[in-house]
Amino acid sequence: MPEADKAHQADKIAVQVDGRSLALTNLAKVLYPADGFTKAEVLDYYQRISPVLLPHIAGRPMTLRRFPHGVGDLSFFEKHAPAHRPDWVRTEEVVSRSSRSRSPGETISYLVIDDLPSLIWVVNLAALELLDDVIQCFQGARHAQADEMTADPLDRCVRYSIASHGAAPAAARRLPTAS
Repeated sequence: MPEADKAHQADKIAVQVDGRSLALTNLAKVLYPADGFTKAEVLDYYQRISPVLLPHIAGRPMTLRRFPHGVGDLSFFEKHAPAHRPDWVRTEEVVSRSSRSRSPGETISYLVIDDLPSLIWVVNLAALELLDDVIQCFQGARHAQADEMTADPLDRCVRYSIASHGAAPAAARRLPTAS
């Protein structure tokens, strides 16, 4: 086996998360260079906050903001569910009404992160920001009663992020270690 293939295999770990099989990769990759937080530490952080996070994002079509080389480098948004996702990661079809869409009116297959295995799978992609579908938020704000409207429709939307534009999650430093 070529050395490059051996190195890649050595950095790929098979795990079970709530009965689902996942392959975690590049665990030593530093995703927060300012503090040296690795992908393994970020995965651990998301696992620890999942009981609080999941009730807020479950059932929502999500756009991922991925940082494949860490927060100090380029990132990209991914709203279309990756074709290589496990079959147990749920998707939801949403019709795009955005004027910026490649094809307004097209149906987009978004990821829905309902459980810990799906969350860990997404974070393993270096998706450090999880954004719910902003279009649905604006639509919901437009249809709200006048007395329920806020000045900023995005106040009604939820944005979860541990990527503070280069700062590692401070809460991760305060989390107790697993015993």
